[in-house]
Amino acid sequence: IKAAMKSKCSSCVAFDISPRMLECMPGQTSDEDGILGYCWMHHFKCHSARSCRTWAKGGPIEEDSVSADWQERSNIGKD
Repeated sequence: IKAAMKSKCSSCVAFDISPRMLECMPGQTSDEDGILGYCWMHHFKCHSARSCRTWAKGGPIEEDSVSADWQERSNIGKD
């Protein structure tokens, strides 16, 4: 349980809350528990208070340039 409590999306390297990503989020993006962001590992929007088995240290993504780099490497939007 202790490990899961430390493995929250809010501190994951793949959790994107950059300005460019927040512009894409529908409706309200935050509440008293945290903020919605995009997970580049699993390709869905997620809440910062959640925990994940694939969590990786080093986040969140807060800069547009880092967000764009993750997008480029993900091949999303490429034909």
